[in-house]
Amino acid sequence: IINGPIIEQGLNCHKYRFKLNTLDLRNVDAEVDRYIKMIASALMTPNQARNKLGLGKPYIGGNKYYMKSGMEEVGEEELEKREDKFIKAMEELTEGINKLAEDDFFKEVGKDEGESED
Repeated sequence: IINGPIIEQGLNCHKYRFKLNTLDLRNVDAEVDRYIKMIASALMTPNQARNKLGLGKPYIGGNKYYMKSGMEEVGEEELEKREDKFIKAMEELTEGINKLAEDDFFKEVGKDEGESED
């Protein structure tokens, strides 16, 4: 067992710091995976993760927050919702055009114009 008196008196070392996370690479891998997820969720910047991992100087542009843009709503996909809105709008447009193309509509418009000229 290593304790304070052994280090301080036996080694004549009065300043020390234990860095335990470098002993097991599985812990480092898990830590890196955690930081990757945090960066992808905009919970931290890449430079903050580099600082936590002790990887040296920050890099240019590494202080920005990033978020994956491929996130979709749970349930019906967003693209399907947009397609449904587009199809509905096209159906309404078709109905409107069909109404305008009917002979009765143009006859009534002509009557209205003829009546206003008198």
